[in-house]
Amino acid sequence: MLRGLWLKFDRDWGWNLARILAFACLQMLFAVAGLLLIALAVFLRLSGERLEQAAITLLSHLLPDRITGAAIASFERSLQTAPWWLLLIALPIALWEGSRFFVVLESALCVIFRRRQRPFLRQNRIALGMLLLFSVLVPVIILSAALAPRIGIASNRAYAAAASLTGIGNQSLAAFLALGAGLAANFVLLLIAYTLVTPGRVSLRSSWPAALLGAVLIQLYVLGFPFYARNVLHPDHFGTIAGFVLVILVFFFAYALFIVAGAEIASWREGYRAAPRDIPTTLMLGAPPPEGRESDTHTAETLPSSTLSAAASDAPTLPSKYPVLRELA
Repeated sequence: MLRGLWLKFDRDWGWNLARILAFACLQMLFAVAGLLLIALAVFLRLSGERLEQAAITLLSHLLPDRITGAAIASFERSLQTAPWWLLLIALPIALWEGSRFFVVLESALCVIFRRRQRPFLRQNRIALGMLLLFSVLVPVIILSAALAPRIGIASNRAYAAAASLTGIGNQSLAAFLALGAGLAANFVLLLIAYTLVTPGRVSLRSSWPAALLGAVLIQLYVLGFPFYARNVLHPDHFGTIAGFVLVILVFFFAYALFIVAGAEIASWREGYRAAPRDIPTTLMLGAPPPEGRESDTHTAETLPSSTLSAAASDAPTLPSKYPVLRELA
């Protein structure tokens, strides 16, 4: 099973799908931050002075200690005095840019589950709905990552190391509740993504174990990432800005990789198996010849005979109850 699952992941271009999703996730986070700032600006305009002070106090507790109360108050005044026309222009831009991640995610799931993409309007309607859901869940995910306990390594010798939860006895109940909240938020997000974002839907029986595994991997990675960044990546060796960029890229690539891995497991449970050839070979065999040529001799000359025989004889097992892309199968 593991060999077949790995072969399916490789032929579905799992690594490349994860890279594409990681970039789209970064783009979405900037858009979600813009949406939250727009919502905060509207809230500050419509709220009274008491609510404004409560919002400033809450922000001062959530933000790092290096950020002073005066800086927070200045930021609050900037949001409150932002012109309405700027907010109205920024809102559709943030919605469009943020929803692109779920459009890209649907394309990746179409490759993994052998489905056809939705029409433009339905595709973007679902993407906007998922963006709103993500905007609700992302504060929970971020706060849980900030409050959850961290995994550290305690060692007195270079060759003797023991894993331990740093200060586990001193952690408050809120830290472990935050850990559970982050796990639940990631599970809900992945479950809805696998079942609803995938065209044609995916059964809960197949998707919930994959969503749970993906959420657990993400949460474990969040717990251990500070240690990994400090002791393996060494971002300080690259300078402040370059080190920060390196940490962000590695983190979101791993996050996207867990999403793709969960989708592959759900696809496997649905009955999909590895295609007889990878995507470039499929396109090379199925594409029409260039204009002016009767046949694509370059394909026949460069393609190994083993691949041609596999294409003719090795057909994957596909469930018949779902629409599939025969050319990718």
